[in-house]
Amino acid sequence: ERLEVVAEGAQVALTGSISQFDDPQGDLTIRGAIDAARASVIANLRDPVGGAVGIDATVKGPLASPAISGHINGTDITFRHLSDLNVATTVTYDMTRKYATFSTLELSAPFGQVNGDGALALGGTETSWVAATASAIDAGGLMRAFALPYVIASRVDAQVQFEWPGLEYLKASGDAAARLTPNGRPARSTIPASGLIKVTARAGDIDAVLTALNAGGAEVTGRVRMDDQRDLNGNVRIGAADIAQVVSTAEAVLARRPGTLLPTPVAGGLAGTARIGGTLTAPTAATDLHARSLMLGTASEL
Repeated sequence: ERLEVVAEGAQVALTGSISQFDDPQGDLTIRGAIDAARASVIANLRDPVGGAVGIDATVKGPLASPAISGHINGTDITFRHLSDLNVATTVTYDMTRKYATFSTLELSAPFGQVNGDGALALGGTETSWVAATASAIDAGGLMRAFALPYVIASRVDAQVQFEWPGLEYLKASGDAAARLTPNGRPARSTIPASGLIKVTARAGDIDAVLTALNAGGAEVTGRVRMDDQRDLNGNVRIGAADIAQVVSTAEAVLARRPGTLLPTPVAGGLAGTARIGGTLTAPTAATDLHARSLMLGTASEL
């Protein structure tokens, strides 16, 4: 049998059969196209969605708790401040287990591309997980889309792999790594950054390793740990080969005229260490800094 439904913003065709009406069993195929903009208005969504969504899915088993699987394809999707998104993935949902999966996710957008697989346990304590790769993400473009006051002018390439029980994502375990490569120059509210960040999580405890993380000529290398989703501890090395470059970058980012950030010119190198402590809401840092061949105004070799 075939049933076609045409509604505001959607056209869906349902084919297949239903048997055993005392305990209905379905073997159905659903194919359709949805105008996301019109559908979001009908659904009274607070954040409008735009674009076209295609669905090709099957529904099998008891209609009270069927197994659903299918392919979803979205083109020219808009959401909040994002636009020109294209997404495709294969999804399944087991209503008995309340377990959803997505595979071969492909998301392409003006700001980069994301590929991945994962699962979400919506009931009970089965394992939820995600494994994804983000390629050539334009961090600055993405941050500007959300009208953030400051943006990082960098390309980001990242890999993440985490798992957690049920919906308790704060208990996640896994690893992530992100490499930042500058793709712009210092400008008003814009700062380039480079370096490598690696994060390991174990049941909610997080260990972050920073390698040559550089922003505006100031560089940080070290390790910071957060225990019990609260307590911080760690040690980092901080330095700047040329303080004048750091000051010049800060002036560009803050839209200050050159030479107006400090009362007198400063040049030379700076190095030191910092011990991180406290909590996530009230962090502390005990620093030990040393200047090399410092120039302060007309005084040199300080």
